[in-house]
Formats: sequence, structure tokens, C-alpha cells
Amino acid sequence: MRTRIIAKLDCKPPYVVKPILFDGVRKVGTPNELAEKYYNEGVDEIIYLDVVSSLYNKPIDLNCISNFAMKKFIPLAVGGGVKSLSDAEKLFHNGADKIVINTSSIETPKILEDISYSYGNQSIVVHIEAKKINGEYFCFTECGRNNSGIKVKDWIKDLNKGVAGEILIQSIDFDGLMKGFDHQLFDLAMTYSKIPVILSSGFSSINNIKEAIVNFNPSGICVSSILHYNKISLKHLRNNDWDTSN
Repeated sequence: MRTRIIAKLDCKPPYVVKPILFDGVRKVGTPNELAEKYYNEGVDEIIYLDVVSSLYNKPIDLNCISNFAMKKFIPLAVGGGVKSLSDAEKLFHNGADKIVINTSSIETPKILEDISYSYGNQSIVVHIEAKKINGEYFCFTECGRNNSGIKVKDWIKDLNKGVAGEILIQSIDFDGLMKGFDHQLFDLAMTYSKIPVILSSGFSSINNIKEAIVNFNPSGICVSSILHYNKISLKHLRNNDWDTSN
């Protein structure tokens, strides 16, 4: 199966922003203009993350999601401040195809069962914000602010039980630097996960993306900085064909 190329839009409505190492933000455009650009260039999917909803304990802007989704004809995964089945339902009803969850999935794991029961596990992407501490990777919540104390490998083992359809693994230590990805983190995720994994953070070039696809054969590669700052062309990326059979 071909690895999907996914554009990640970190949003602080009404703008798309780009943090570095999960801290500080720079405005890089609006969701609609960037999504239209990436759609026209052939991106396979879009992940829309409201990076302030969970952090500031505020509801996600449903009008923004609805207006955004109405104009998109590719799969859309949405996350930010989802704390209940009701929150997920509102996102689905406003155009989300999948729900992305981090903080609540760790603090209240039952939310995964509730959404999975109502909509199927294929509708859930669990977002893991990982940071390496003393040689171990830990899961962080609240946009990389809080250490949950849960090791990434242990959380992935729990997720293998079937309540999630996919994992989005992101490195706090590499995010936004555009200097290459965290090989050890990606290897850990692919080793322990029995469900599809999307790899994210640190990608620096088309060759760097190719390296991750060939070495790990993930279900998706999720990119943001190198798209927002025009470091790569999606059309050029789509013209590459690499073998992942080995």
C-alpha cells in the first residue's frame, strides 16, 4: 500500500501557525488557503489540529471546522480539546472524517471505547506527543506541556487492543526544526504498534521523507513546516516512486 502524504495544519483560529519544539508560534497562513494549495498539489489527507483548545480548556471553533470542511474533497482528521463522545459527534457532524485525540485519550481512556463503539475504530487517530527523557520516550499532553509519566511503548501496547484505528507519532524534540526525523522514536513506534502509524516531525527534504518511507513503511507521512515554508513541492514528491517491499 502506498504511504499517504498528509499535511498537518496547526491552527490557532483564524490562522495556521507553526511552533518549533512545540513552543512559540508563527503565523503561516489561513486553513482554507493552505488546504486549497496542498489539495491542488495532490496531498492525500489533511490533519487539522486546534493547538489552543486543549491547552486553554476551550471548545474547538465548530464554525471554522464546518466552513473549512465544506470546501475539502479529501479525508479530514480534526483534533483539539475533544473530551467526550459528544465533542467527537459535533466534529463528525461538522465535516470531520476522523478524530485526533491526545490529552483526553490518556487522561480518560474510555473516550476511545465510546467513540469506537459509536463510529468504529477507523474513525480514531491517537496522537502521541513523545519526548525522550533519560533514554526513554514518554507521552506528553496539553501540546507538549505535561509529562503523563506513561512510556510511549506501553501506551502503544495498550492501543493495540483495538480502540484506535491509527497512531500519529510526533517528536517534541525534533518538531519544526527541519533537520531530519527521530530514527529511534520511529523505530520504536513501528516495532511495537500493530495498527497503522503516521510518522511526523523533523522532515527536512524529499530524500528524508523517502528514507522514512523505505525504512519504516508507515501508513502515512505527516508534514507541516517543509510545506508551509516551501522547502518541498508536493507535486515533485508525488513524482517519486520508491520500493517498500524489502
